Amino acid sequence: MSLKHKIKNAAYFLVNVFSYFFPSPKASILMYHSIGNNGVLFTVTTEDLEKQLIFLKKEKYNVIKLAELVEKLRNKEKISSKTIVLTFDDAYRDNYLNAFPLLKKYNLPATIFIPTAYIGKEMLNSEGKSIPVMTWQEAREMEESGLVDFASHSHTHPMMNRIAFEEFANEIKTSENLLNQNLKRPVKIFSFPKGKFKPEHAEYLKRQGYLGAVTVKEGLVGPSDNLFTLKRNFIFSKGGFSQFKGKLGRSVEIINWLKKDEQNS
Repeated sequence: MSLKHKIKNAAYFLVNVFSYFFPSPKASILMYHSIGNNGVLFTVTTEDLEKQLIFLKKEKYNVIKLAELVEKLRNKEKISSKTIVLTFDDAYRDNYLNAFPLLKKYNLPATIFIPTAYIGKEMLNSEGKSIPVMTWQEAREMEESGLVDFASHSHTHPMMNRIAFEEFANEIKTSENLLNQNLKRPVKIFSFPKGKFKPEHAEYLKRQGYLGAVTVKEGLVGPSDNLFTLKRNFIFSKGGFSQFKGKLGRSVEIINWLKKDEQNS
């Protein structure tokens, strides 16, 4: 583990002691990618994921689906403390092989965002490594369990801020059509690939009947947040357990504030 990650984990450990006594009236949306032992930075090992899910159950966190949280936010409902949402980007096959059995074991719901062009193929990640993506049949099996929702992560996973608006609209329509053709109840919540987007993209999604969209900016979410720029907290292999616990509540906002204050000083 690099010195940078060690320092960040230590910071979370210290801040968590304070945050424990001041639970936040906001929800934390966790963002996972690959689950396994492939050595990729954004991967979480199967063993670590199980440890995290056990913690959520043991500490009685309120784990709900993203669609349920978005509905609460739309209705300006009060968010109960310790509310958590599990999301997975890219629909890697190891989500089916490794994460799905654990979600069933601990009866915890999740939402998976699919880049539809890669279903049943391999997807090149930011580190240049190809990782298999699940098939439609595997996605249907997960959906039929009632625990897992699926939603759009675009069609070809482009950087949305670098393509023309017409291409963006086509990405949305193509992905939505394939989701509707292959699944029974895809939800209309969008995940911007790598969190990149333009202001007009949110307006387009609203016109198309989408309920919300998620980004990769970290923090908690509450009724006053923009439904089309919802924050998520990145869970990854070098994060450490203190960092995982910190991203469930107020610590992530304190750490972000400290970082911003340091950058501005």
